[in-house]
Amino acid sequence: MNLKRKVMSVVLSVSLFSTAMLISSANGLDEFEGVASTNIVAREEGVLGVVEEFIKTNFSYLYSEDDYKLVDSNSKVFIRYLQFRNKYRSTTLLESGETPDKYKNIKNEYKYKSIKYLNDNLVNIKVDVTTSFQYENSEEISSLTLPYEVYLNKIGSDWKVWSAKCEDDITNPFDNIENIDILSMCDMPDTSSKLMASNSYKNEKAKLDKISGLYKNEISKFYSGLNVDISNKKIDSDVKDIINSRYKNNNSSSIKERSYNGYIDRNSMYNYMMKYAKTYNNDEYLSFSGRGGDCANFGSQILYAGGATKGGGAMMDNAWRLWDTENGPAEGGYGHAWVAAKYLRGYIIRNGENLGPQGHVIRYGSSLKKGDFCFLDIHQDGGISHTTIVSTPGPNFKICSHTANHKDVPINTVHPYGKNGNYRSYVTLTALY
Repeated sequence: MNLKRKVMSVVLSVSLFSTAMLISSANGLDEFEGVASTNIVAREEGVLGVVEEFIKTNFSYLYSEDDYKLVDSNSKVFIRYLQFRNKYRSTTLLESGETPDKYKNIKNEYKYKSIKYLNDNLVNIKVDVTTSFQYENSEEISSLTLPYEVYLNKIGSDWKVWSAKCEDDITNPFDNIENIDILSMCDMPDTSSKLMASNSYKNEKAKLDKISGLYKNEISKFYSGLNVDISNKKIDSDVKDIINSRYKNNNSSSIKERSYNGYIDRNSMYNYMMKYAKTYNNDEYLSFSGRGGDCANFGSQILYAGGATKGGGAMMDNAWRLWDTENGPAEGGYGHAWVAAKYLRGYIIRNGENLGPQGHVIRYGSSLKKGDFCFLDIHQDGGISHTTIVSTPGPNFKICSHTANHKDVPINTVHPYGKNGNYRSYVTLTALY
C-alpha cells in the first residue's frame, strides 16, 4: 500500500470508526474488504469515478460509445471483446426498433459490494448498477439492476480499466455465455502494465480469433432467428454468407398470420385467468405441473387470450427462444419463451416485431395494470423463476398463477416481499400483436 493510502486509511479508520456503517451506507458500499475507509480512498484516488464513467459510456445496458479512452490500451483482448459486445448490443437494439432517441432521463445508481486493492496498481471492484430510464412519450420508469465486476490497472497516476464482465444473461449473450470467460481470457497485468510474459502473441491471437468467431456466430443466429431479408443490411460479408445459408433452409411457413393492431384485450385476459386459475385448459394446452412448473405456460395462455400471436422469438442464453406451442424444442413443440419464466419475461421486454407480446420493466408494482406481469425470484438466487399475472391492480395488487394455483390473491399474501420472492420484476404490457 502506498504512503498516501496508508496514512489516509489510518486517519479515517480512527476518526470514523464509530460511524463506519454510516460512511459505507452513504457511499453505497454494502460489503467491503478491510477498513471502512476503503470506499473513501477509492473515491479519492479516482477509482470509482473511472468505474462509473466506464459502465455508463462503454459497458451500458443500453447503447455504448466506441471511445475506449478509459480502457488500458495494453488490454487488447478486452478491447476487442468490448468492440464486438457493443456492436452486437447496438445491432440487436436497432433491429428491435429501440433507437437511442427512444430513451430519456437515463440514470445509473451504483451500489458497491466489494473493493479489493490487490496491490498498489491493481483493484478489483464488484458493484450492482441500477439503470433507470423512460421511453419516449411515457412517464413510466423502467429499471434493471445488473452486477458488474471490474479490474482496474494504474498507469502512472491514472487508473484504467483492464477487464470487466456483466452478468446479463437476457439482453446480451456476450455478457454471460458458457464458452467465454472474459476475465480469465484477459489474464492480469504485471507491474509494468504489460501483458503477462506467458500471454504470447500466439495465445493472444487465438483469444482474439475466438471472440471474433463468437461474434460472427451470434450475429448470424440473431438475423436467422428474425427470419428477415438481410440483403441490404450492413453486415460483415462472412456473417452474411452464414445467414443466407441458414435463411434458405429456414421454414418460415411455421409463423402464423400476424396481427398488426397491437391492441391488448385486458378483459379477455382477466376472464381467462379467472376461469383457469384453479383448473387447467387441458383441451387446448399441455400442463407442465410436475415438469418444471406451469406458471409461464399459464401466463402465455393469458397473453394469447388477450390477442398475442404465436410464432415469435428472441435470442437469449445463446439460443433462439420461441414463443409458440407447435414448433419449439420443449415437450409437445412448446418453445422455451412460452414455458420458462425467465425467457417469457425476456421475450416480452425484448420483442420489437409485430408478432407476440411487447412490454417493458417498470419500477413500482402499484403501477401495474390488469393483465400485466410480476415475475419473481422465489429461489432467491438472482434469477427469474416464477410468473404471476395481475388480476386486480393496486398497491397490494392481486394475482393469478399456476404452480401453486392462486386466483385473485394479494401478492403480499402469497409472495411477501423479502421472504418468498425477495426480488420482483414488474413488467407492463405495451402491445399484443
